[in-house]
Amino acid sequence: MGPARTLILAALIVVLGAGVYALSVRLGQLATDLSAARQSLEEQRRLVDQLLQSYQAQLSSLQQQVDRAASDQEVVQALQDQRQQLSSELVALRAEFSSTQERLSATSAVLDGISRQLVNLETQLARAAQEQHLLAQELTALEAQVEPPSSPGP
Repeated sequence: MGPARTLILAALIVVLGAGVYALSVRLGQLATDLSAARQSLEEQRRLVDQLLQSYQAQLSSLQQQVDRAASDQEVVQALQDQRQQLSSELVALRAEFSSTQERLSATSAVLDGISRQLVNLETQLARAAQEQHLLAQELTALEAQVEPPSSPGP
């Protein structure tokens, strides 16, 4: 229990403290990245929803125009061609939306895993802080044993 052990314990406490601090900073960065990724995915999802609604509104409008112009065959044919084109685009957009939903689900699962890892890391951080506190107490006790109590002056 000499000064060397005290120095080693002090060095371990400093290293552990630096590690705890670095882990805290990294956890903060991961939480920020996680939040940004979720916001980006939600924004993409809203944009795809808006596009779907726009195509459906155009398709509905074209169907109404087709119904009103039934007497004019050329107009009917042109509108039906437009309708067919919009229907094809809508099918492609629905497939893309489905793919986006799958990616969003997969990303959400990854984000959930990261969230669980963050919770685990926070638990480990709390344990490390507790161990650091216990080591500091042990160091204080060792220092008290090594240094004789100061005697009062004459």
